[in-house]
Amino acid sequence: MILVVDTNIIISALIKNRHSRKIIYSDNLELYTPEYVLQEIYNIKDKMIKRTKKSEEEIDTILELFLQKIELIPDEKIEPYMNYSIEIMENIDIKDSPILACALAILNNGGIWTQDKHFYKQTEVKAWNTKELLFYLNGYQTKKSKTSCPLA
Repeated sequence: MILVVDTNIIISALIKNRHSRKIIYSDNLELYTPEYVLQEIYNIKDKMIKRTKKSEEEIDTILELFLQKIELIPDEKIEPYMNYSIEIMENIDIKDSPILACALAILNNGGIWTQDKHFYKQTEVKAWNTKELLFYLNGYQTKKSKTSCPLA
């Protein structure tokens, strides 16, 4: 399944070694996110360092590992979908228009992986939360094919 990963998921996975990290390393998913998400993460990196008591180097290393599994989509690829996404998200949460635009640019099926409930208000792309994805992925896992997360 193809999914666009919302910023809140990546931040959550950077902060805690929980379900989000295992999902990121699932072999059953193709994950994408817009390039601008990196800037959002860098803007709050100091807060993450204080909250987690991890060093900047630890955060950077974890993020680098995630980016081996999550492909960054350049702004130029999502730009043609921005106006439509803004139109859809303007009464929901316009700041998340780039996530929706990214999903529209690359999805054949799948959706957006997010913990933001407002994504369920739009109907263009299916929204998945972490709990739903765990349930979905557990249907695909067998004893031989577990996720291989280097951080678990």
